[in-house]
Amino acid sequence: MKLYPLARIDTPAPETGDYTLAVYTPGEGGNYALALGYVESYTMGEWIRVPIDVVAIHRHEGQPPLLIFAPMIAVLAIGAGLLLRRRRPLSPFALSGAVAGLLYIGSGAMTLMQMVIAAAGTDVGAALLLTLVFALIPVLLGVWALLVAFRKHVGAGERIAMAALVIGPLLAFIAAVLPVRRRALP
Repeated sequence: MKLYPLARIDTPAPETGDYTLAVYTPGEGGNYALALGYVESYTMGEWIRVPIDVVAIHRHEGQPPLLIFAPMIAVLAIGAGLLLRRRRPLSPFALSGAVAGLLYIGSGAMTLMQMVIAAAGTDVGAALLLTLVFALIPVLLGVWALLVAFRKHVGAGERIAMAALVIGPLLAFIAAVLPVRRRALP
């Protein structure tokens, strides 16, 4: 079973200041996580960084990068192979729409693989079903993008919807190039 021992300490800090917390388990090593406070709230920047932070969490769990990205690599490789087998060249719209669709499908495949890793050795529950839904959403969006990319006639509605698919990844890219720390006020 994949259960992790938890410790809970609920005490107010006696005074304002910096504190150091040491975690020690005799004879064992490993990674530790620490959550402070009672309320989970996130800034817009934290929401945008979710894709990057999720990879960092999997690395923290000890997963190699190749394992984390294997589903994405597989989807892109299969998709590229299928696109290269086409006899007719692709328009810029079709190519970019196909790549977007494959990236969405790869994202869902990564989530599905992480779900399988997390579910190994645990009881199947409602959380697994919820994760399955969250994994299928990008897969379905990716399939839709592929279908639209290869249509002969694309209307304004499809173009607007296709543009909406870009907003999340665009914000993730912006987060990747922005500084991590906030500047201190003078």
